[in-house]
Amino acid sequence: MKVVLIHGHVVDALKQIPSDSVDCVITSPPYYGLRKYPEDANVIWGGDPNCEHEWESLETKRPNLSGGKDNPYAKEKLAIKGTDNYKEQVDYHKRVTVSSFCKKCGAWYGQLGLEPTPEMYVEHLGMIFKEVYRVLKPTGTFWLNIGDTYSGGSGHNVERINPKIARTDGKVTDSERPQRRLKGIPRKCMLCIPERVLFKCLEIGFILRNKIIWYKPNHMPSSVKDRLTNTWEYVYLLTKKQKYYFNLDAIRVPYVTFEKERKHDIKRMLKYGGFLNPVKIGYESKYANTLIGAFNSKFLKSDVKTGSPAQRTIKVLMSGKLTTKVRRAIEGLANYLRMKKKQSGYTIKELAELTGIKKTTLEHYFRNDEWFAIPDKGAWEALKPLLGLGEYEDFVTEEIRSALPQIHPLGKNPGDMWSINTEPFPEAHFAVFPTELVRRCMKAGCPPDGTVLDPFVGSGTTVKVAIELRRNVIGIDVVKEYIKMTMRRCNLPNPFIEFKLITC
Repeated sequence: MKVVLIHGHVVDALKQIPSDSVDCVITSPPYYGLRKYPEDANVIWGGDPNCEHEWESLETKRPNLSGGKDNPYAKEKLAIKGTDNYKEQVDYHKRVTVSSFCKKCGAWYGQLGLEPTPEMYVEHLGMIFKEVYRVLKPTGTFWLNIGDTYSGGSGHNVERINPKIARTDGKVTDSERPQRRLKGIPRKCMLCIPERVLFKCLEIGFILRNKIIWYKPNHMPSSVKDRLTNTWEYVYLLTKKQKYYFNLDAIRVPYVTFEKERKHDIKRMLKYGGFLNPVKIGYESKYANTLIGAFNSKFLKSDVKTGSPAQRTIKVLMSGKLTTKVRRAIEGLANYLRMKKKQSGYTIKELAELTGIKKTTLEHYFRNDEWFAIPDKGAWEALKPLLGLGEYEDFVTEEIRSALPQIHPLGKNPGDMWSINTEPFPEAHFAVFPTELVRRCMKAGCPPDGTVLDPFVGSGTTVKVAIELRRNVIGIDVVKEYIKMTMRRCNLPNPFIEFKLITC
């Protein structure tokens, strides 16, 4: 396993990486207008690389920094603590971003995320993601986490910056400078940064496969009274090609099942609301006895989306929506499986040991009541030589497959709503990736012997998870202290890991 950390401007660092060499990219760039990073995060963006830059300073309004007045990056050395104007100067610094434009070529010198306009921020991310596209393999995946920003308030000011605040050598700058931004967008409006960045990625050539919602159960409380608290962020799954590496089985989640009540437990049934009349609600009368046993299932009584495979099957059968032909085909398939198992002489326990399929899963395929489930193709093929089954497609027709849910032995697809707690990290003043979020992306999107890239390594969560999962990893950051932080957190250099530190 190899770990490479690169210290330098992210665009220059990415150029050190060969084309089509990375299997998976997992990253979260600095969000727009929310934080100021250490001074070495200031770099040159755009312009002519051969230009002898002549800089003019630009001061623009910016949001309050997280961390308040105690944030070491908020105060810097603007005033001497204890003097009369200390608080005033610190507050002023917290409201103002200082950056520079080259008078000759238009290059900008500043920190990614503190650009005078959202358009410039997206353009800079586009420069980075073009290089990401180049280094990513045709089979690679790109997992991008990005959040939004509000105009005004605790986000970037949307109104035209007062020319008296924007100064160049003590003089008022041209009002047409980039600080005159976000025309037509009112204060307190979300800037739709994730959507802007997504369209830039599509423009580069990426294919959007999923917009994953990362819900934070332990989200930060909010004092706002005129809107809802923000509790989630986007994670985009992007690819270069239509066919790519994706290991769904690695991130499947266990099915949730509910206890099946005994059919004769009348008192318990009455406690939960009485007896369902299958005739009254239009169910087939032959399923009346099954309903008695199923009555207390939360799955059958409400909109609960999970349940055992047998519960999901019987719910479809009881819906009354299946044609007589399909119902008979399903009943015939269930009888066929029971007959073949009986003829083979195998017990459920023996079949589980021979096939590796869970015993509880197999029990659903061979039940003697209406609570049965249909095997998926993988399970069918595993059972085929033992039970002498015919071809899967001959028995499990398309009509049956589309009518009944089927269970995967490893669990269900986790879907595009991920509930994952945030995780504190004492060394970092900024928000860090939760390890579980990175782990899920990496297990699904990077092969066991593959290479993961994080262009904004920050506190090193991606590197940490890559080492845990035995993947090769490349981490990039412009801030030297974050490279050191990653090395401390991941115990690098490690005698058991091939480690390299590059400065560009």
